[in-house]
Order: sequence, then C-alpha cells, then structure tokens
Amino acid sequence: MTDLHNFKNKELLRRVAFIDCETGGLDPEKHSLLSVGIVLALPEGFQKFEIGIRHAEYYVQADALKVNGINLIEHEKSSVPPKAAVEKIIEFCSAHLLTDDRWLICGHNIHFDVGFLKPFFHSVGVDFEKYFSHRMIDTSSILRFLYFAGVLDADVSSSNKAFDHFKIEVEGRHTALGDALATCELFLKLTEVVVGSQ
Repeated sequence: MTDLHNFKNKELLRRVAFIDCETGGLDPEKHSLLSVGIVLALPEGFQKFEIGIRHAEYYVQADALKVNGINLIEHEKSSVPPKAAVEKIIEFCSAHLLTDDRWLICGHNIHFDVGFLKPFFHSVGVDFEKYFSHRMIDTSSILRFLYFAGVLDADVSSSNKAFDHFKIEVEGRHTALGDALATCELFLKLTEVVVGSQ
C-alpha cells in the first residue's frame, strides 16, 4: 500500500471508508449481498475488515458467482446472519471514527455497492444514513474526469484498466476486501496524479 507518511490530508482520510461488496447478481431488489470489505486509511495505519453474509435463502446468478468465486457451501461456514453482519460493520467503523460525523464512502462504481448496502441495513431495521453520509467518492468518476480534463491520456475508468494502468497488484481480485484495498490504493495514487498535474 502507498505510504501515508507524506500524504498531506491524513486527518481528512480518517473520515473515508473504502468499501466493496460482492453480490449474487446485479439487481439489489433481487439478488443477495454476499460479502462486504472495508478499508480505513488512518494516520496510524490501514485497518481492514471483511465479513460474509449468511442468508436463509440465496438469490444468485451463476455468472456472478463465477466472477467472485464464491462457493455458497464454503461461504456458509464463515458467514454470519444479516443483523449480526450489520452490527459488526457498525462496530468496526465506529471504533475508528473519532467524531460524531458520518463516514464518507469511497469505492469504484460505488453507487452499485451502496445500492446493495443501504437496503440491506434497512432490512434489519438499521438506518444506513445514521452511520454513512449520502455524499460519496467514486474513483471511476474521478478517472473519467481526469481523462476528459486531459490529465490522463486514456480512459481507464474500468477497474481492470485502472489497476493495470497504475500497476496496482490486487490480492484477492473480486473479493470484497481485495477490491476495497485496491480501490484505496487507487484513490491514493489519484491524489498523486492531481498534485503532479498542478
């Protein structure tokens, strides 16, 4: 991971939660949320969290499981029920937020992930907006903007192209934690690109 020692706004990063979700399909109204990965880039070091979600019934597509490599039989062994998953997510994030502010979420195509997370929280009676801001940072949109602005020579807004372009080695590609870590690294590299273009 990028060293945060020389990062100018380390305290601002304390409010940002880098999040990725693995799901059973593309439709949050139909398909199951299977795992959530969170990375916090704190001045004292990177904090990592991942949790699998166990459902009474799974609504998944074969193509989705082929991409994320989730075996539902193995998944059952280490996952927890929805309410417990939400409680653990809140516990992890709250332990590192030093103010009463809400977490600012960052991710790659983050609206997809929040599209699953928000109703998932609500399904167990927890207000998502109590803990996470409605304001979000999308690394894919940042990449597209930098391309339009001429800072980048190519449109590398897809995650595969972005990770390749910035030489980010992803440990556990298409796992929630692996992709959250890679997105955190991408965000930090994008701040360097912006500073270098000034």
